[in-house]
Amino acid sequence: MSNPENPEKKEDMEDYESIGFFPQAEVLIFPNRLLAEHHVEEFLEKIKDVEGISNIMLTGPRIYGTSSINIGSKSIPLKIQVGKLILQIEAVDLIKDIRKVCDYCFKFGYRIGVGRYTKWRETTMDSVRGYSLVIRKDMLE
Repeated sequence: MSNPENPEKKEDMEDYESIGFFPQAEVLIFPNRLLAEHHVEEFLEKIKDVEGISNIMLTGPRIYGTSSINIGSKSIPLKIQVGKLILQIEAVDLIKDIRKVCDYCFKFGYRIGVGRYTKWRETTMDSVRGYSLVIRKDMLE
């Protein structure tokens, strides 16, 4: 059980304040299977109508070759098989709308959680690894 007066937590908060950055809440969507391109396209088409989402991160194992997903009139190259989606949200009450989209798109099941799932600072290993695709919400329109 964690202590609310934990000095480590206080230092973390001071660190956020020193750089003027407060991380947003994130929603982790973990489908019960790896997603095909048409499932990713369908999800992105539906989720772009939900207001309050700033970034969408698609993660998964690399695939050989490149496929692409079409969102509106844009074609986005995809070098991964999407297995996990992380949405940066402005308010936690958006989870209801996100859950509706997930119920519609992922009929095979999924798990969902709210929290902080990504690093908010770059590390030295970030330049070596590259297993995610970040899509800004304005790119979908």
